[in-house]
Amino acid sequence: MICFMAWFVAAWSCLLVVVMVSSMRLSRSASSSCGSSCGHGGWGPRSYPVIGCLVAFYRNRRRLLDWYTEMLAASPSQTIVVDRLGARRTVVTANPANVEHILRARFANYPKGKPFTDVLGDLLGMGIFNVDGELWHAQRKLVSHEFSARALRDLEVTVLEAEARDRLVPALAAASRGGGVVDMQDVLRRFAFDVICRVSL
Repeated sequence: MICFMAWFVAAWSCLLVVVMVSSMRLSRSASSSCGSSCGHGGWGPRSYPVIGCLVAFYRNRRRLLDWYTEMLAASPSQTIVVDRLGARRTVVTANPANVEHILRARFANYPKGKPFTDVLGDLLGMGIFNVDGELWHAQRKLVSHEFSARALRDLEVTVLEAEARDRLVPALAAASRGGGVVDMQDVLRRFAFDVICRVSL
């Protein structure tokens, strides 16, 4: 039994050394190929083997939206690559040409996937904005005539502006004066529901 334990510890120690050396080599080659902006060959936060961008996420945990906005603005292509711990590599873009390519020209090549639908499922349900494949095509066909009408687009803008001006902004202003905690998910869910109901009725 003692012999087996010694062999087991030695094997795991060797494996750990191999993984550490490989990680260091990968980290050096990645950082030398793309400069100080990243560690994965694209623009974005520095990424390390195994942990991804965990260090940068931790440093910016209280300002994620501002951090993402700053990185997108600094990127020449308005696109960044993010490696998250335990998740797939994610590409985030604010480039209008990329958005059009993803949403219109090659929509089938960019499925939202289960993580996206799980996170936004409570807000969006299984509607057109949260599904892929045949279900998306069926829902798109069903509502395509409504979305393409200019009158509907004008109504959407009018309703969105009115709801934001008359209800959302005053509610957030009152909450900020009160100094309490605001459940933004609930506030935005109610705002989205109000806008959708007013547009659809």
